[in-house]
Amino acid sequence: MSVDRGARVATFAELVDLVRALGLPPATNPERQAVQVAPPVRGEKGTMLVLWDPRATLAHFVHPLALTVPEDRAAAVLDAVGRVNFASVFQGVVVDPRERKVSFRGVVPRRPDGSLTAGEVDQAARTV
Repeated sequence: MSVDRGARVATFAELVDLVRALGLPPATNPERQAVQVAPPVRGEKGTMLVLWDPRATLAHFVHPLALTVPEDRAAAVLDAVGRVNFASVFQGVVVDPRERKVSFRGVVPRRPDGSLTAGEVDQAARTV
């Protein structure tokens, strides 16, 4: 389906509509302002989570990686993640300290009116 890449997305409901228009059936959690979809990049496995932060006017794009850190390796992996993020141009590797799951998280600031364009959402989803 064709999407106007310049169309503004300013609310969680508009984000859900855009995801559907892009042909990505979403699982939504309105209380958390979260949308979970299959990644839009061909061949990529897993799911992508988009968190629409209404207070901070940010959009978080989270790609969980198929990796759970064994408890006895947690300290070493956290150290490695810090080193990778420091050396990377695009930092964003994170480890959930409770569940020890690894993901890549990109945060995109929205405009003062709270919007992103459909093209910016699509680009962030494909880049992160």
